[in-house]
Amino acid sequence: MKKLINNFLQLEKKDQVMFLLIFPCITNGILSIYQLFIGFISGSIWLLTNSAFYIIITLARFFSIKDYRLTRICKDKNKINKINNRNYFSNGLLLFLLSFTYFGVSTYMLLHDIDIIYKGYMVYCVATISFWNLGWAITGMIKYKKDISPIIRATRITNCANAMTSIVLTQVVLLSEFGEGTSNIFNGIAGITVSIIILAMGIIMMINTKKKELK
Repeated sequence: MKKLINNFLQLEKKDQVMFLLIFPCITNGILSIYQLFIGFISGSIWLLTNSAFYIIITLARFFSIKDYRLTRICKDKNKINKINNRNYFSNGLLLFLLSFTYFGVSTYMLLHDIDIIYKGYMVYCVATISFWNLGWAITGMIKYKKDISPIIRATRITNCANAMTSIVLTQVVLLSEFGEGTSNIFNGIAGITVSIIILAMGIIMMINTKKKELK
């Protein structure tokens, strides 16, 4: 274990970022599978959609890790730039498309009462994972804010989007378990707000990529 930690500390900061990205991928993957399972059992559109959102975000992270590894072994600068720009644009497009889905299901949640089946320890597990995602996103934005690598920037933005949806999920779960009355209204408004922010993120990423290509 000590040797593994020492090897990690010897990596460049960018390599450390991409290595640590594996852990939120694993936690999100587990949470998304659980949501998918419960969603099928309960017939919850919100849980199924939220699960799909998490799965796609997790896959996007894995593709970012793969593209980053390609840039590390590639010697052709033009090819490296193409990989970087493609990854940044694809992450922006992904957020752009997912925001519409998230907006739709949040609007549905705003207008209809929904049952979220998270009981006992899973409530606290979801909250823990959500705050982990939030902490990881904030750490990345602060610690690596000067990094100009498009893949690292795309990863940071995707982490922020994931953190925001995680917080909404935590709110939904907590209000479902402990709240009363108009929880669907608060959950719907929170989800719609987050979807609009994610939409703006995706648009900005795609515009920035096109601007670079035109230079």
